[in-house]
Amino acid sequence: MKGKIEQNLVYEYVMEIIKMHDLRSKIHDFPSGAIMLDVWKLPDILVVQLYEETIGFSIINEENPGFSTVPDFVFADFDSFKEEFDRVLRL
Repeated sequence: MKGKIEQNLVYEYVMEIIKMHDLRSKIHDFPSGAIMLDVWKLPDILVVQLYEETIGFSIINEENPGFSTVPDFVFADFDSFKEEFDRVLRL
């Protein structure tokens, strides 16, 4: 991954999806530089975790009810993340 540049690309893409589909969201910034974006796409909550070297996301729902600092999926680049994120969102 290309560090902050790639992190910004993911952040901007997720924010665009949130606005386009009027999804509820919450942003968490951490002192480490990591960013967590909670996206409500009912019945699921998607948690996107942006780190300097990786992109992660988890699906929170009845089958997977717990929040964790360890993502369900981890990606090293934007294109891989986008493909899986779009598939999960079913847009």
